[in-house]
Amino acid sequence: MKSSTLQTLISYIFLQQASFAAYGMTTKAQKSQKSPKSLKAPKSPKTTKSSKATTKASKGLKTPKSSNKLTVMTQYVYFGADLDDLADPNPPLDLFPFCAPTNPAFQLCLPSRIAAIFQTMVDSDFPARAEKMVDNVAIHEPDIIALQSVGLVRKEVGSNFPAPPSAVEVVIDQLQVFEDALSAKGLSYTVVSQGTTQDYEFPALEGFVSPTEPILNDNRLTIRNVILVKSGIVTQNPSSGIYTDKFSAGSPFPDTPRGWTAVDVKIGKHFTRIFNTQLEPGLISCPLGSDGERVCTTNFDLQYKQATELVSLLPFDDDDDDDMSTIVLGSINAGSRYGVVVDGNAYEVLTDEGTGLVDSWSEVSDEPGNTCCIFDDGDVPTYRQDYIFPPASSFEVSKVVLVGGDESDKVVTPKLDFPSYQLGIVATLEFKKTSKKGKRNRRGQ
Repeated sequence: MKSSTLQTLISYIFLQQASFAAYGMTTKAQKSQKSPKSLKAPKSPKTTKSSKATTKASKGLKTPKSSNKLTVMTQYVYFGADLDDLADPNPPLDLFPFCAPTNPAFQLCLPSRIAAIFQTMVDSDFPARAEKMVDNVAIHEPDIIALQSVGLVRKEVGSNFPAPPSAVEVVIDQLQVFEDALSAKGLSYTVVSQGTTQDYEFPALEGFVSPTEPILNDNRLTIRNVILVKSGIVTQNPSSGIYTDKFSAGSPFPDTPRGWTAVDVKIGKHFTRIFNTQLEPGLISCPLGSDGERVCTTNFDLQYKQATELVSLLPFDDDDDDDMSTIVLGSINAGSRYGVVVDGNAYEVLTDEGTGLVDSWSEVSDEPGNTCCIFDDGDVPTYRQDYIFPPASSFEVSKVVLVGGDESDKVVTPKLDFPSYQLGIVATLEFKKTSKKGKRNRRGQ
């Protein structure tokens, strides 16, 4: 969710909330009354087998044999809808008649759009998209999978907005669907670290009890970052956090946080720290001005601060564990587009000489490696959002591939024709034979 969208959305809700009573509307449906058509859950995945075995640490499994290679994968999942649609001040009135300024029930404009957005999340057919993502897992067999923007959609009868999110009835849990898809392919992975970055709940229009009594039920969206590993790989120290600097529209509006999740993974004889993150987009929007030139709104200052905080969390030589190296991966959102290049973005912070990290794609390819954005068949990615940064002192990059944009990946949904609108990346890294001291990320290296 873009920060400007969130601000527009919440401002609009607060302005309309007070006017429900003036129109004689209730904000909570009577539970005894039959509710009209409401948010529908998707069809169950092809497998109905429980995936609990892959969500808990497997007991009795031996650590994989020592190997000089490590394969890691990062994939931006996409929760299934574009909340930027809510920022459009002129929605199509054939779809949203309440949004006509002269409509006496104009207060229901935004709740009707919220209902449509949440139904779009469900209609994005994540079970089918997850199956395609897992096909690439089966092909490349990564030891570690880092997922960003993993959605959890929930609902509750009635609305207590703007109270803190409280809906608990699950409509779709993208993490559970992804795990079920892995299980259906006979792939055994374990969720070892996850963290919530955003958690929003808004009133949605789901029908009427009477012409002046709408049914408003709260729909909730929770967004998470997740790390999975092949079952049997030893892990320790799972953790997650929210960056100190975050977009804020000011009181009474909630912040738009970004965050990270991390875990130590034992490959061979040593542990490697894995940091999975999604940073604030550097470019918010670049609409064309009246003169034909793009006028861009940027958040590179905020992105820079988040990346700097991330670097401060990485283990270096002055820490206690002499065997620790660190890999950073995820949706860094540092790519330039429309010719807009800003000094001091997250890419420069993470690949600064002092971090010891390198861009895995640039290590093996002179191609741009663009990962975003592909919604429709025929779209071509025009900039990079997604990265894998290993430490040069510990690993040599032997292979990097982009996944999720081939003919075999296509899946038709109302919103897009691919598993996600951002390509995934899979990198194969080879351990370097260095001294114990050389195995760490090193400042000034």
